[in-house]
Amino acid sequence: MRSETYHVLKIVPRHQHKPLLLALMDVYHGVCQYCGMKVSTETTMPVVEHIVAISKGGSRTTSNCILSCQGCNAVKSWGRMSRTMLSAAKDRSQENADTVYEKYLGYKNQK
Repeated sequence: MRSETYHVLKIVPRHQHKPLLLALMDVYHGVCQYCGMKVSTETTMPVVEHIVAISKGGSRTTSNCILSCQGCNAVKSWGRMSRTMLSAAKDRSQENADTVYEKYLGYKNQK
């Protein structure tokens, strides 16, 4: 008998963006996962970064989202982000997907 592991997709609806941003800020301690710059909602606008863009078939799951600064978000959208940085960010997002989702649910339910 073969053992199979199923990963539950932690999908975040588009209209639930703010709780996801707050969860990412907590999990990544307000640090851009590409360049390491500290971001905050008061000074430098943090971005919910989809590692694989929604327009390119990416999902709205916590395993596809990380925290980014606006500068790195722009560099990535221009296609100038190194493969090494993208790969490292993808690994971190997958490692932290469950924690991000738990925090997201907490913020979502604080209404």
